[in-house]
Amino acid sequence: MMIRTQHGSLKIRRPVAPATEVTAEHSGVVAAIDVESIGYVIIAMGGGRKKLSDGIDRSVGVKMLVRIGDKIDAGQPLMRMFTRDSERFREQLRRSITLSDQASPRPLIVERIEGNPR
Repeated sequence: MMIRTQHGSLKIRRPVAPATEVTAEHSGVVAAIDVESIGYVIIAMGGGRKKLSDGIDRSVGVKMLVRIGDKIDAGQPLMRMFTRDSERFREQLRRSITLSDQASPRPLIVERIEGNPR
């Protein structure tokens, strides 16, 4: 729908950079994911702009394979990166996911906002 609205075409084949999996060094539970760090890695891959005149490589990116709270085994894929320079970014992406020994319960309600409804 969004592509059609912006006059794009789903029939055009888009380039995809080579895929490489980023794996867990040890087992544990996904405690946190630093999405800001992942975003900066994608920019460094060429998938975003540092300044307005920069081009964008639409073939690069990251596909997340785990979520917070998932149990992970050593060697299990955490994410798939699409880039021509996987060795340069592998460790940065691996460090963006924090594993802990045990799951910690997440609050059902994060914050209450009180006030008069409009």
